[in-house]
Amino acid sequence: MEKFVPYEKMSKKARRVLDLQKRSTWGSIDPATRQAENKKAYKRHPKHRAAWSAADREERHERTEKPDQSCFSRA
Repeated sequence: MEKFVPYEKMSKKARRVLDLQKRSTWGSIDPATRQAENKKAYKRHPKHRAAWSAADREERHERTEKPDQSCFSRA
């Protein structure tokens, strides 16, 4: 059985071997893009916003239609 040697007292080579054994890769996970969503934050894009925006667009279009200009023209 090997004697226990504290990490600080190990040689540089021994520490490097130990570090390489502990080190692993993230694989297909990108840690920079996997951040938990803040549940208290205001959500600017609600779940059904696409449906709402389509209905709003139609409503705004109906309100902004120009009246018939024939009554204002000079004959």
